[in-house]
Amino acid sequence: MQEGDAGIERVDFWYPPELKELGGAPTGCRAGELLFLSGQYPRNPANGEPIRKLWDLPAHAVEQLQTVEHRDGREGHIKAQTWIIYDNIARILRSQGSSFDHVIRQGIYLRDASDMGPMEEVMLGFYGERRPATTISGMSMEGVHPEYLIQVEIVALVPQADGMEVEPINVPELAAVTAPYPQAVRVGQLVFLSGLRGINPRTGRLARTFDDVDAQTRKLLETGRYHTDTGEESLKVQTALTHLHMKRVLEHAGGQIADIVNLRQICAVGPKHTGRIHPLRVHFMGTTKAESPCRTSFYVPSLGQEEGLAILYDGAALLPGKWKKGGEVRPEFEMSHLPMTQRAGPYLFTTGYIAMDKSERGPVHSFRQINGAGRLLGFTRLDGDEPILAEAWHIYGVVAELLERAGSSMSRVVHQYVLLRNVSHYAMVERVANVFYRGKLPATTIVGTVNIGAYPGLLLEVFCVALIN
Repeated sequence: MQEGDAGIERVDFWYPPELKELGGAPTGCRAGELLFLSGQYPRNPANGEPIRKLWDLPAHAVEQLQTVEHRDGREGHIKAQTWIIYDNIARILRSQGSSFDHVIRQGIYLRDASDMGPMEEVMLGFYGERRPATTISGMSMEGVHPEYLIQVEIVALVPQADGMEVEPINVPELAAVTAPYPQAVRVGQLVFLSGLRGINPRTGRLARTFDDVDAQTRKLLETGRYHTDTGEESLKVQTALTHLHMKRVLEHAGGQIADIVNLRQICAVGPKHTGRIHPLRVHFMGTTKAESPCRTSFYVPSLGQEEGLAILYDGAALLPGKWKKGGEVRPEFEMSHLPMTQRAGPYLFTTGYIAMDKSERGPVHSFRQINGAGRLLGFTRLDGDEPILAEAWHIYGVVAELLERAGSSMSRVVHQYVLLRNVSHYAMVERVANVFYRGKLPATTIVGTVNIGAYPGLLLEVFCVALIN
């Protein structure tokens, strides 16, 4: 245990409190001064029913949102759902001694990217001048309730006397990259990045060709091991620019790109294409394997309304100070090119893990491929061998072992991301997760994706944030 890392406990809460009696993931987990909320959907807090239109809202909200132009058409639906989510989040934050002024980062997932404008119009009304680090993307809605248009996840600060403060990081020359949000938000030594895109800061437009990068970067992309053909040009140009933006943001904050501990790569292109940009990531990060960030790739239908936007990045970094960074590479888990865990003071991030059978070099899709009690999962099934159950057992077994080796445990996980090809599978995933969490699930965000990893047939990926013991 490093100096200053001790004394942080996981505290679960439910809002309203009656939800605790129903089981499932808590509304959120508090970890020190940080608050991690589960993904929030547009539900009426009185009865759990979906909000479908403006008229489902309280009268004062209808009056605020209704306009002659849209009344209760398509814009009315997304505006109503956005309003109810953020109104609920306001109540949740107040119940924990926080507020929108103390939100550090938010992730917003939309069924339809064309809803971004009206969604932002409502969402920004809940914030003052201080806005959080923000990432907005599409989300595959396979298996999601057909009336849900949006999901929101939040990390916030619970302010304490003489504690950390929320400090937006705005780099003037990069304003167009994340407008209307800051490029990042700092809280103590931690920096949470907004979704950074391959925007040319000189023109404010999305980069598409070699002409949109400087001469040095263009030479890198056109020669040697990074040589690209025309079909990859846009993706590699956006990847290069985004890494240069991350580098600039962290230098502005007093750190460097090598300080990133957790990197999320959100893609509107498939694994076949993103595999080709791995050498570029390695080049720009400039780190050893153990120093590299934990990384997870989301494959989503779209990233927004900008045509041609192929990839964006967000994540977290640890600036130099009392808290220390430390990663562990675990080749035995078939991920020798990445650290499986990366420490940031008292917090621990894991790389996204998928269910691959090392001996068969394929997905774990059968109970016969798993060991221990997991081999008996089929005993309670009437519909045979369920691949998603086998994948979930394999993944959570590995995550539990990784956390233990890194000085943590499943009971110390404060937020888990569950990426699914079909969100309707979550009930089976939760059944397995409850075994490993011993009935104490952490805050949970469930994201529908169009692909999982680079191997066809995979259904599930899991990564998490935990506390060191």
